[in-house]
Amino acid sequence: TRLLTTEEYGIVSLYQTWFNIIVVIVTLQIYINPLNNAMVKFSDNQDKIVSCMQGMLVTMCAMSMIAFALLRDVFILLTGLPEITLAFLLIQVYGTASMSLWMSYNRFHYRYKSVVITTLAYAIINAVLGLALVTFMRNGWLARIISLSMSQFMFGGVLSLVNLRCGKTFFDLKLWKYSFAFGVRLLPNSLASLFLNQADRIVIQKLTSTVEVAYYSLAYNIATLTDVFKNAISHAFLPWMYTSLKEGADEELQK
Repeated sequence: TRLLTTEEYGIVSLYQTWFNIIVVIVTLQIYINPLNNAMVKFSDNQDKIVSCMQGMLVTMCAMSMIAFALLRDVFILLTGLPEITLAFLLIQVYGTASMSLWMSYNRFHYRYKSVVITTLAYAIINAVLGLALVTFMRNGWLARIISLSMSQFMFGGVLSLVNLRCGKTFFDLKLWKYSFAFGVRLLPNSLASLFLNQADRIVIQKLTSTVEVAYYSLAYNIATLTDVFKNAISHAFLPWMYTSLKEGADEELQK
């Protein structure tokens, strides 16, 4: 916040809001509940599940880029973001989804050491790259968006190859249909929660300006710091919950 002007911080906040919405629509968040459920349902071939879901992410992100190219003006009018930022947004979607898939797979197997190390490495690189670009580039808001997108893509790009190599299967109709159907059924709930938490910034930007978005976003982010701990607990709990459900350990879940 000290390196960006109020208006620049507002643009970055608006970008992050649209990113949070679009990543859910494009990927259906198959790397969360659909993955955990599939790992339990098809437990005899878990490596294949990860590589197939990575194949799905590649396909869905590629289709979204084609849609953006065809409907570019519509997206610009809808979001109010500069055209170049939307390109970085889609790049970040792929990186985030691929990285999240790898992390969810490792959490399911309780490999938290590798997840923690990767998360810390990403946080450091993202901070250093962001500081460097914001300091040396003329447009601070663009510099911050580039650093967010590129750092996520660097990690996600490497981890996507790890995911594909894991099961060495890009496409499996049964797994794709299962993941897609599971993700679509959860989409209304995910979008409802997102719009409840994120739409206020969009409305503020449409009615006033990005300066007011900046003030609101800073206060909101401080107030929701506890969500970090809540999400961490939730991601750690999901693998155990699905495994317990399969094993019929109802008493354990009730505790």
